[in-house]
Amino acid sequence: MVGMLNAQTAPAPLTFEVASIRPSDGKTGVHFDVTSDNGFRATGVTLRFLLQKAYDVEDFQIVGGPGWMRSERFDVYAKQASHPDPPQGSPRSEQLRADRFRERLCFLLAERFQLSVRQEFKEGATYSLEQAKTGHTLNDATGTNGIGRNRGLITAQSASTAMLAKALSIPLQRPVLDQTDLQGKYSFRLQWAEEGAPGEPEESGVSLFTAIEEQLGLRLQSGKGPIKFVFVDRAEKPSAN
Repeated sequence: MVGMLNAQTAPAPLTFEVASIRPSDGKTGVHFDVTSDNGFRATGVTLRFLLQKAYDVEDFQIVGGPGWMRSERFDVYAKQASHPDPPQGSPRSEQLRADRFRERLCFLLAERFQLSVRQEFKEGATYSLEQAKTGHTLNDATGTNGIGRNRGLITAQSASTAMLAKALSIPLQRPVLDQTDLQGKYSFRLQWAEEGAPGEPEESGVSLFTAIEEQLGLRLQSGKGPIKFVFVDRAEKPSAN
């Protein structure tokens, strides 16, 4: 009886009120924006890209699935359900909003792509982002935050070091943990030599590790820890809206 009662009173999953998924014509490029109601608009995105957003992982942490998950592109619009999220402001409320957004996106992918995944943690190589012995040289900033990455370049406006750590995990192909103990928002430009990059910093051939210390007063320390992987057991192309 207790088990039956718990099953009956389990909270319903959070969902988007309205969602549209259509094949992309590929003319608009890749864009992903969370809307003011904590829904989102995306153009030219793959299912692997949406998985990264839903499970808070990078591409190298996604395992398996059909090949079209990387090649087929979609335009997606989703509107938040009527039950409101907490107002923006404190770090705790921002984290709760992000968690609820990911729960809605996970449900949408499971429903529309018939997606079935497993999450597993495995011990692996990581990096820790720390302050260098001389201290950081980041400039305090306010305003709308954002961070952009290209080959050999990361630019940020009012971004946290946690956002920087996440951006660094892409070129490093390892999870990067923010252990700077810095709570502020900063603007900065980080440039290093990377194969295929459109340009190089003035210090020809400077590595990412050297650039982080010289340009930001931070450093990367290698280590080991649990890494989350998302294993795709099933995925189907969505039916037309």
